[in-house]
Amino acid sequence: MGIVLLNSSWVAFDTWDGATAWGPKEKQPYPYHTGKQVNYNDDSLYCEIDSYCNGEEFETVDGLNLVYLYVVYFYRSARSGPLGGIAFNADTLGWVCRFYDSHGGQSVSKAQADSIIKAWGIEE
Repeated sequence: MGIVLLNSSWVAFDTWDGATAWGPKEKQPYPYHTGKQVNYNDDSLYCEIDSYCNGEEFETVDGLNLVYLYVVYFYRSARSGPLGGIAFNADTLGWVCRFYDSHGGQSVSKAQADSIIKAWGIEE
């Protein structure tokens, strides 16, 4: 799976300095593709972040949380913009995927991320 393109069932729901976020027009049943964020800095594309959730909840000291998968594509060095922490401030270009569950956040490969999305029954 490559960069996910959005169809007309999605709307921009927030824009701030250097970023725009989209989501489905209507609430979707879990599991689903929950959002897309595009970041741009200095008039050039920096990264795209797609988020997915299966609806599974887990408890932490901060309360209830949901299992999430974030699939990020950096068009420029991750370190060159405000979201470098996702890539641990490395000079990463390309894919960075993070899976969050009761064990915390962990890096997964793009192939593993694609497998998780498929296992959750999400079709892009």
